[in-house]
This record gives sequence, structure tokens and C-alpha cells, in this order.
Amino acid sequence: MRVSFDLDDVQADSLANIYREAGFWTNDADNIIRTLYPYANIFGIFILEGDTLIGAMRVFSDDVITSYVAEYCVDPYYDGADVSNYLMRALKERFGHTAIFGHALEHQVSAYDMANIIERPILQSVARAPSC
Repeated sequence: MRVSFDLDDVQADSLANIYREAGFWTNDADNIIRTLYPYANIFGIFILEGDTLIGAMRVFSDDVITSYVAEYCVDPYYDGADVSNYLMRALKERFGHTAIFGHALEHQVSAYDMANIIERPILQSVARAPSC
């Protein structure tokens, strides 16, 4: 497995498939890269097995103070292959100089815990529904 931060290493179809499997994407693959990574402060962390994308994480960061994990996805076929650990290690290596925040799906909490990105009871999550 190898880590890449380069969108050029990722095929749109592969990215769309992994996001579909996680339930984050329902559209065509044609515009996924342009839609998910439109600005310079939106970063991708990609785990590849050969040329096959098996894990992806999207991070919003000012690269100075704060980084926020928008979501991460792992190909279910490779779920037991430490892909989440590779993503978390890459996240900490790349953005460890910032405070790292994010939301986790229930089955992803242990990967954050193992990376010492833990729940902080002092922090409160707030949200606004898209229709507001």
C-alpha cells in the first residue's frame, strides 16, 4: 500500500466507487473530483494498492491552525487491511501541526482513537441542515 496526496494518482471512477460504497456519493463519476476538491484548501489523502484506490480521506485545512476531516472511505474488500490506519497516519504526518477535528461514523471511531484523535467531551458539535 502507498499513500498519495496527489489527485493525479486517482481515477474519477475509482473515487466515485469508493464514495458510493460508503454512502457519500450517488452521482456520476464525471464531476466528482471537481465537486469534492474545488479549492486549494481541500486536501485529499489516498491509499492505493498498485493503481487501485482502496482508501480516501478529504480534509479541509488552513494548514496553520485547524484541519477538519470531512469524511473518509475505505473499500469494503480491503477493510481489514489497515487502510484506516494508513489514512490516520498520513493525516497526522501531513496535518499534525494543526488541531484536527472531524466527525466519525460509528464504525470509524476506533481508527481515530488508535491515532490518538479522541473524543473531547468539552467540544460540542453544531450543525445546520442544508435546507435552512
